[in-house]
Amino acid sequence: MYGAGYRIPYYIVALKFFCTLGWIPFFLLISKVFSYFTSKGLSQFILSYFVFIASATLIISSPAVYKLGTTKEDCPQYRFAAKINSIDDPKVLNYGFLDTGFFMAADVLPFNNHYCMITIDDVYGYEQVSILNEETADYIITNEPYSFENYEMCDAGVYTNINFGGEEYTDTFYLYERAQ
Repeated sequence: MYGAGYRIPYYIVALKFFCTLGWIPFFLLISKVFSYFTSKGLSQFILSYFVFIASATLIISSPAVYKLGTTKEDCPQYRFAAKINSIDDPKVLNYGFLDTGFFMAADVLPFNNHYCMITIDDVYGYEQVSILNEETADYIITNEPYSFENYEMCDAGVYTNINFGGEEYTDTFYLYERAQ
């Protein structure tokens, strides 16, 4: 999908729920085929085998298999969340990049309207700059090192991910805490 001159590949994810409707004719066909089997045990075996093969294929072909075995402590999202949740009602600013699960891991909601800006130079960037100037945020998360006035970097973490093209890439995230 395209919008405002940007290619936005993840918006199509909202349509994935319609895929379940495509399974209805498939299950009707399967039930028709199974009605021809006289042995109930054979039909259950074939159905179980199909479910096993389909599940194994989905798991093996998943682009996230390489993340199996990764602990929460290895993910900057959860390390940052532990620090963020050390205070009551934390205000977190996601600065200059698309959120990669930091709000979800910390179980907090953004406190500003334009919370996920790719660039600060666009028309909505004034809000994030204003938050920095007013020191409203308790924590700031970035994917580039910055020198914020009255904020100190308290953690950094590397995260490996896969883009929509299936290519692996590594990001480094930084957590800044408001100086007391």
